[in-house]
Amino acid sequence: MPKRAKSKKKVLFLVAALIIGVVGGFLLSYYSGWIFREDFLMRKLDKLGKEYYADYVDELGRTMSAEGVEATLNQISNFGMDVNLDNLLKGNNAKFENQMHHFSDCDRKNTTVQLIPKSPFDKKSVEIVVKLRCSGV
Repeated sequence: MPKRAKSKKKVLFLVAALIIGVVGGFLLSYYSGWIFREDFLMRKLDKLGKEYYADYVDELGRTMSAEGVEATLNQISNFGMDVNLDNLLKGNNAKFENQMHHFSDCDRKNTTVQLIPKSPFDKKSVEIVVKLRCSGV
């Protein structure tokens, strides 16, 4: 093989490796929260809020009829229900205790999710509005 062809292959290999490294690093930082910390925390809080809401609807279902659950969620849907970070982490303690370190620099009383039930008022039909209060974000 001519020397020039080997040189082109090396350059192509280095360019491909560089592109893969940059894209891989970007994806890793995005999903781990290294660079895009605010987006990362917002996604985590959205997930916590959905889990909290699902548990809340299950608890309502254990204490009242399906019609009662629907009426309660319909009433809450008018204004929403604010849940702060402390209560989210307590409510989902077994599921999310390993998530607490992500929120170490957040105001646990003023970082909230607002849960707004939506029709058909089941445990997956909820709009989540995140209010993030963390330093460095």
